Amino acid sequence: MSADITASFAAKDSTREEYYKARYHYEEQRDRIHHIQFLQEQKERIVRRVEEDKEEAARREQQIKDLPHPYAKEIETCISLEQYCHQLKRKAGLEVDSEELAKATQQNLLSELNREQVQKRLEAGKIMSFESKQDREAAAMIKIGGGKKQKGKKEKKVEYEDIFSLDVVIIQKFGLI
Repeated sequence: MSADITASFAAKDSTREEYYKARYHYEEQRDRIHHIQFLQEQKERIVRRVEEDKEEAARREQQIKDLPHPYAKEIETCISLEQYCHQLKRKAGLEVDSEELAKATQQNLLSELNREQVQKRLEAGKIMSFESKQDREAAAMIKIGGGKKQKGKKEKKVEYEDIFSLDVVIIQKFGLI
């Protein structure tokens, strides 16, 4: 009987030993699982934080882009004053308007081209003679009577005085700059 009791206690001790070993392995595995879950949560939190930081940086950058230019009023004033100065130069005859110059150049080119075409037709014998409208009208007019001299129809020549005058508004605009 004492041998049975000793064997029972030995079996009990070995079973207890196996139980504690299994429990130790279980808890060790559970701790690893919790640690892995914690690391995954940390990674997700860091990824979210990085994305939020990128969104915040993009939002701030867009806010900076949306801000008005700090010198917008001065720039507009400079542009209007530059236009005013060009207008004064055109009035004084110091500067030629680019649009008018382009139109005049185009007219000159077209008239020169027409003259060349008429000259080619004259040389080819397609037309007998060519006279301008002014020449035809002058030849067709018959002078009747002695004619009177017209004294009052002189062309008025536009002269600009060398007076420098500025409005108070223009002075204030230059003062702003």
